Amino acid sequence: MPISKADAHEEGRTTQVPCDPFPPIYPPTAVEGCPACSELAARRAAARAKGDESALVDANVLMRRHLRLDHRP
Repeated sequence: MPISKADAHEEGRTTQVPCDPFPPIYPPTAVEGCPACSELAARRAAARAKGDESALVDANVLMRRHLRLDHRP
């Protein structure tokens, strides 16, 4: 038998859906005209073409670091 919202609240239980512990991660976007971004984007594309998931993740990590350090407003 389903429990009512009021009963769940009284018992200290939540009726909300828990958040996804592994939300989708979108690849970083290269800044147009930046040589470092272009090189990292090419590295990522090559890894994707070869099916090398490890190299693909590495390229995304390096791209995020570069964006954070060199393109932060």
